[in-house]
Amino acid sequence: MPSDNKNATKDALVGVWHLDQETIKDLQKLRKSRSRSFGRLVSASGLNPSRSFIGADLSGLPFGAARWDIRGFNFTDADLRGTGLRDAVLDETTILVNATLDPEDAAALLDRGSQTGHWAKSPPADFDLEEVHRRIIKKELLKESWLPWITELDFPGEKLSDISDVSRLPNLTSLNLTGTQVTDLSPLAGLQSLTRLDLSWTGVTDVSPLAGLQSLTMLELRATSVTDVSPLAGLQSLVALYLSWTKATDVSALAGLQSLIELDLSETGVTDVSPLAGLQSLTHLYLGGTRVIDLSPLAGLRRLRKLIGPDGQEIDPQTLRPFPKP
Repeated sequence: MPSDNKNATKDALVGVWHLDQETIKDLQKLRKSRSRSFGRLVSASGLNPSRSFIGADLSGLPFGAARWDIRGFNFTDADLRGTGLRDAVLDETTILVNATLDPEDAAALLDRGSQTGHWAKSPPADFDLEEVHRRIIKKELLKESWLPWITELDFPGEKLSDISDVSRLPNLTSLNLTGTQVTDLSPLAGLQSLTRLDLSWTGVTDVSPLAGLQSLTMLELRATSVTDVSPLAGLQSLVALYLSWTKATDVSALAGLQSLIELDLSETGVTDVSPLAGLQSLTHLYLGGTRVIDLSPLAGLRRLRKLIGPDGQEIDPQTLRPFPKP
């Protein structure tokens, strides 16, 4: 195998997966051996076949030449040009929705018909979002061919407590569980495409399963019994966070959320807003019904436009800032 190709592959792996050097070495050994145990090594390396390859630039990797077994892998939106994918081991569980393929690979896969039914620009003819909702509520099995096409789900007020099937939806971006009976969030732990999540008026108390959802931009936890928000500390993409009527008292974990624009702490036990002093993107802050006394830590928030004080009245953020010296 030419060394320049090997180095290019190594660079691609580093850029896409941010793998440690030992893992990269393991993948290079696999590349040389042309083994079909690609799935086994991926699993051993801590990568997830259903999530880790979505949108990845995998161009030039030898899927076909090495006859890699990629059954059960999700390559939605991935770049698979120059991979010889048509010669890899794949079946209907290989998800190739909106993947970029070489014309030869695309033609070969289309010729195989139903065997590669996931390679498509539109959902299957029998895909029905209402039926998806019904099956999840009734705990009935979802069709495998539907899974890549389920991107948004809304269950407001539904008698839904078990969301285990949601864990099979790698492309889910929006989930509304407002007023449901859901308490266990563990099925959401691997949903790396999720950007919007509404858990308001549920029995949720533990948000630790959300700790790794790096794509999450909006999280609503209104009127839940959540007390500990520390699992949210690493969610750097969060733009809006709604904690009103929760049992939260300590917001120090939010100090590093530099993308946060809107934060609702109304009717919580929060008394100290000093952890928010560095949130320079914050434009809206709601503190109605809290026992916050000292608002001076907010004086440096230059983008703050709307501030609702502890008494429920709007405060002009300008009044928090010291007058410039003459």
